[in-house]
Amino acid sequence: MLAPKQDENFFAYWISFWPTAPFFGVAWRFEKMAPFAGFYAPSSVMAGMARAGAAEAAKAAEETVEAVEHAAEIVEEAVAEVVVETEFEATIDAEPVAPPPARPAALLGEKPEAVDDLKLIKGVGPKLEQMLNDLGVFTFAQIAAFDATDCAWVEAQIAAARARPLPEDWAEQARAFA
Repeated sequence: MLAPKQDENFFAYWISFWPTAPFFGVAWRFEKMAPFAGFYAPSSVMAGMARAGAAEAAKAAEETVEAVEHAAEIVEEAVAEVVVETEFEATIDAEPVAPPPARPAALLGEKPEAVDDLKLIKGVGPKLEQMLNDLGVFTFAQIAAFDATDCAWVEAQIAAARARPLPEDWAEQARAFA
């Protein structure tokens, strides 16, 4: 009983002398000699705990599979509803999309010799002046020649790179300077 078994390594042999051996997966050597051995056998208790743990894990896995399948059904139904609604809205509310406004003809391709100080317009600072110059706006006369669509085009180009919009009366101010 005290000698190591044939298939037992040294660690298992050493652990088997401790009452906690079943917690390490090793049978306790003195289990049969312990009082109340028929009532409380550590190896049978550990085996029962392992069976109970396996049963709980299997039940949890089944519940998880059911929950995932149910969630997949819900998502599939929601996607089908969205597709139907989108197709319905696309056929009902289809309005022709207006093309973006064309680039104003008054914009210049390169910097002329006579350039106005656009910073005189209230709300136009050095950065905004540089953005206007990059677009091809260099003089007050150019801005004065803009109509509403030209102003909208310039504002749309600048709004992409600027947090604040252009001043509302920037074209009127330029007309006063021109």
